[in-house]
Amino acid sequence: MKTLKAATYFKLTSVIFAVIAVIHGYRAINDIQASLGSWDVPMWLTWVLGIVALYLAYSGYQLSRK
Repeated sequence: MKTLKAATYFKLTSVIFAVIAVIHGYRAINDIQASLGSWDVPMWLTWVLGIVALYLAYSGYQLSRK
């Protein structure tokens, strides 16, 4: 079985979290409503999750360079 190198793993997760951050940013900027079942997701939560995803993308990128 082939193993994944740490740098490749961090780059891949960085891209995934960056895409998630962009989606959250797009939703927040365009004021798109979202709901999970009967629960309406508040906009402040979208901002928080977007910032967290952006931080995780940045951290993964930094770790991939080591």
